[in-house]
Parts: sequence; C-alpha cells; structure tokens
Amino acid sequence: MRDSLRLNDFNGSLPGGYDICIVYLGKELPLYTQIDQKIVYVLEKIKRGIEKDPGIPICDNH
Repeated sequence: MRDSLRLNDFNGSLPGGYDICIVYLGKELPLYTQIDQKIVYVLEKIKRGIEKDPGIPICDNH
C-alpha cells in the first residue's frame, strides 16, 4: 500500500492539511494490481470530495 501511494504521487495529489487512514481488513493478501487500483480510486474520490466541499469528511468502505 505504501509503495502504491508513493508511485501514485500521493504527496502531490491532495492539498495540505488533511490526514487520511487506509486500513486493509481482508484475510488474504491481494495482488499489487488490485491494491494499486483501489488506492487510485480512493485518492481520486478524496480529491473530488475535497474540491466539492472541503469541510465535509469523506468515508469509503471499499
């Protein structure tokens, strides 16, 4: 997950002042491609939510 965040430019994709927490709850280790796709999806969703209304918390159960 850390490598996927790094490779998808996590540091440059969101404005400053936000904290995020990503928790994996599965029992089996998924493939890197699956993790990467979900990380990209979640970062884009967070970015859209911040752009739409910066004061509202964003939650996703994927």
